[in-house]
This record gives sequence, C-alpha cells and structure tokens, in this order.
Amino acid sequence: MKLVFSLLFFVFTIFSYGNVELPLLFSDGMVLQRNKPIPVWGLADANEKIVIRFNNQIVRTRANKKGAWKVSLKPEVAGGPYTLSVKGNNTMTLNNVLVGEVWICSGQSNMEFTVNRAMNFKEELKDANYPMIRHFLVEKDMASKPESKLKSGNWEICDKTTVGDFSAVAYFFAKKIYNELKIPVGIIHSSWGGTHVETWTSRGAFEGSDEFKNMIAKMPNIDIDSLLEKQMQLITDKVEKIQGSKVSAENESSYKDIEYNDVNLPEMHAPELWENQQLTNLDGTVWMRKTIELSKEDVNKEGYLELAKIDDQDSTYVNGTFVGTTKRYDEKRAYNIPEHVLKEGKNVIAIKIFDYAGGGGIWGEASNLKLTTQNTVISLAGLWKFNVVDIKSQVSPNSYPSLLYNAMINPLIPYAFQGVLWYQGEANVNRAEQYKKAFPLMIEDWRAKWNQVPFPFLFCAIIKLR
Repeated sequence: MKLVFSLLFFVFTIFSYGNVELPLLFSDGMVLQRNKPIPVWGLADANEKIVIRFNNQIVRTRANKKGAWKVSLKPEVAGGPYTLSVKGNNTMTLNNVLVGEVWICSGQSNMEFTVNRAMNFKEELKDANYPMIRHFLVEKDMASKPESKLKSGNWEICDKTTVGDFSAVAYFFAKKIYNELKIPVGIIHSSWGGTHVETWTSRGAFEGSDEFKNMIAKMPNIDIDSLLEKQMQLITDKVEKIQGSKVSAENESSYKDIEYNDVNLPEMHAPELWENQQLTNLDGTVWMRKTIELSKEDVNKEGYLELAKIDDQDSTYVNGTFVGTTKRYDEKRAYNIPEHVLKEGKNVIAIKIFDYAGGGGIWGEASNLKLTTQNTVISLAGLWKFNVVDIKSQVSPNSYPSLLYNAMINPLIPYAFQGVLWYQGEANVNRAEQYKKAFPLMIEDWRAKWNQVPFPFLFCAIIKLR
C-alpha cells in the first residue's frame, strides 16, 4: 500500500509542475533586435528556476509567485543562426534564430495589402529568395482589456512559397534594408483594414489626455460578449431609423428588379465608403440601386458597366439581369451587359454588397463609376438608394477605443525592435483635425509602453485634397 501511495505521489508531483511557456513571438526562425538589450519573458511554475542560453550568454532567474518571469540579454551584433534555449522543469529550444533589425509594421488596409496583390508580383517571385528576411503575422483579434498573449502567429522565412502573404509595404521596406545593410530583417506585421487610430491606442493614454479624457470616461469597461450585444443593438436601431424599416432580408429578391419601388429608400454618395457616411461601423449586406434614363439610340445593344471598386463582394444586376460578381475589395468591377437588357427610358442598376469587416460599399475613383453604351458614357457617381438587409453579428474594431491595442499590440511588449512602420489615416479622414492630436497620442502611448530609446516611428499617410 505504501508503494502504491508513493508512486501516485511521484506521478502527481511530476504533473503538478508547470512547463515553461514563451510568447508566440519566440519560436523557430525568429529575429532578435541587434545592438539593444534583448528582453526574454514567459511563464512557468511559481518560483521555478529558469536558465536562458543564447549565443555565449547564460542568464538565470526565478519565476515569481504568479509564475511570470523576465530577463534581459546583453545586446548582440547582427548574425546567426543561433539557438535560444529556456530551461525550467522542461526545456524549450528555438532554432535558426537571427539577430538583425526588427520592425513593427501596423495600420490599416494599405499595410495589410499583400505582395501577391502587387502589380509586379510575378516579377517579385523570381527574386523572392531572402532567407535573412522573416515575417511574423499577428492574427486579427480584439479584446476589451489588455492581453498578454497573441491569438496566433508564427515566423515565416521569405521565399517563393511564403512571400505572397507578406505585407507588401513591410516586405519592400525589409528588402531595401537588407540590400543596403546585408543583415537579417524581421517584420512583425500587425494591421487591420479600415481601422481608426483610436482602436490602436491604450485606454490609459486617453485617460491621461486633456483632449480625450472626457470621451474615454463615457466608455464602459465591458467584455466582448456584452460589447457585441450592445453594439448590434445600437447599429440596428440606427440603421432602422435611417431607412425607416426593419433590417430584414425578406423580399430582397425583388430589390434587383426594375419594378421595385425605391422612392422611400435613403441615399448615400458613391464612390465613397458607407463607413464615412450614414452607415458607420456597419458590416453586413446592403443593396444599392441607381436609376438612369437611356434614349432610344442607347438600347437593345451591348453595354459596359464599370463600378470602380466595391468592399468586399458584389452581385450586380441590370434591370433584373445578373451581370457579374467579384470577391476582392480592391479589384475594379467591370461587367459586360448583354444585348436587349438596356431599355429606352428607365433603367436600374442594383448591387447586392457583402461587407465582411472594415470599410464597406462602392469606393475608388469617380471616373471609374460609369455605364458605356454604343453612343453614350453616363457617369454613375452621385447619389444611390440603399437598403440594409443584414448586419453581421460581430464587433467592429472601431466600435470602441483600444480593442486592437489590447489584443494585437500589448502582447508584443516588451519585444525589442528598431522602429515602427505605420500606414493609416484614411479611416479618420472625416475627423482630420482631431487626428492631429489622436495620432501623436498613439505614438506617445507606444513609446511610453515600450520605454525604449531610440523609438523611430515612420509613417505614410494619403492626403485627400478637397
């Protein structure tokens, strides 16, 4: 009996120890920042002894009562590959670790835009063998409070099989650095299309700002589920007030027909994302309709319909006849209209638009929104009727401040890096004056959180001329 008890105690003791855990940023193929102290941190059992080995360095520490631990390795010059090992009750060994320059690349869709969507992608593939360039993609996630762990993510080595999914801006930036310095380059890519600068800023930064402290004081501290329910109700109430009817897909099949009476439907401008108009924070399905008049000379022949770009997917009809669909938000829409579809007098273009996240609706250049007949070119820019038939049951990153900071930036702290590359601003275009204060606040916030000197912050913004 004593032997059985002893064996059970031994087994229980083994499995009661917590294994050493590292953040997702610490994995095979990672790039560490050169010439700066290198933070390494993680979790273990309470008071567990930890030994970190890297290159010629050996550092020992002990986890605190909550199992958290952190060390700072001495600065290293560019080089590698090396092995990084962390030993506690278990041992984690990371291979093919490089030391070079690390850049955090963040912002909205212009940063999210991938290499495989670049115009010269086929040419880039011929010259995509850069084993010293590594890309870490932070998976999209939101949180109502600062998180310590990323949802997912891993390091990818740049080659022909991986480069297509890299952020294009980040990749070309990294490629330039590598070609000039001939050192490893790590890209930590954390972006989300159509997002405001406020969602990338911590709540504490707003609370300490004279400009924004009253705004943030009105924002409740709630969990994502509660936020979802509340946000859905707020958006639904707002939309139903705008369109004077329930959000419903009932009878939507008639919206494409020329006979459908749309006289009481509200209107919005196109091309312009609906996020910048009445339908702020709306992800879902919206029908848009445009009525035009054609003369006898323009009808019963083929036509050519151009709809600029549509975020995200469209199904397009002319006088009830389906003419085409496109799934990519950044691709120009151009559809042939068969003979005998266009009619003398009234004609209706109806588009069912599916918006999955971020901005939604018709966007792009007004010159690319037109109908070309045998004799006439008719601009379709201007007011369009619309009707919302479905609202997606998800919280937008723009619903409340700090949602993306909490989930996609805070878990990166205190990883050492050379600087930040930022490409954002269009989602704040309707509050441009306020952006002059909100953007610097975010930069100051990140600098305070990392407490790293120097902290270069390079940014690109598109200026809209009115």
